[in-house]
Amino acid sequence: MAVDRKEQILAAAYEIVGLEGLEGLHARSVAAKVGINHAAVHYYYPKRLDLLAAVTSYAMTRFMRDRDKLLSGANNPGPKLEAHLALAEVYCKPNSRFLKNWVSFFVAAITEESLRNTLSDHLKDWASTMKTDIESGSKTGVVRRASPFVNPELLLASLIGLMLMSQTLGESFDAGERLDLIAGSLLA
Repeated sequence: MAVDRKEQILAAAYEIVGLEGLEGLHARSVAAKVGINHAAVHYYYPKRLDLLAAVTSYAMTRFMRDRDKLLSGANNPGPKLEAHLALAEVYCKPNSRFLKNWVSFFVAAITEESLRNTLSDHLKDWASTMKTDIESGSKTGVVRRASPFVNPELLLASLIGLMLMSQTLGESFDAGERLDLIAGSLLA
């Protein structure tokens, strides 16, 4: 079976960013992790920005796979919204490679428009999915219309804030408790 070198490179880059941040992401560090010559990394990703853009897309694909997996068992708006909150809680864990990558991409997106566009599309997609579930839940009485979290952008911003706080404050911050408050406000 042929080795998918690009997949190996992206998986290694994802792990490096998840452990060391963007500072650790270089063709040589990726090559060392994969066990190849750094020229092979440059073959697929000639510039560091090319590698960064590819690993950003790779991370967003992983996110969507995680989200789809959690949502697949949910057939109604209530369980779907609970799945979104559960996904955020998973990313609040101190060892979340995804969140460490995500934060790094947000920082890089300040100066890199292509990354900003990728992250913007990702956030719009997540908010749109939650909006659909919130609207459906409002119609069936599963969602409390008076909750401020019926606004999908506010809900998303709150989830992102909780994820960032959990990484910054560590074990002393109980994201699960805050997510329960959101659920209590949003779900009837």
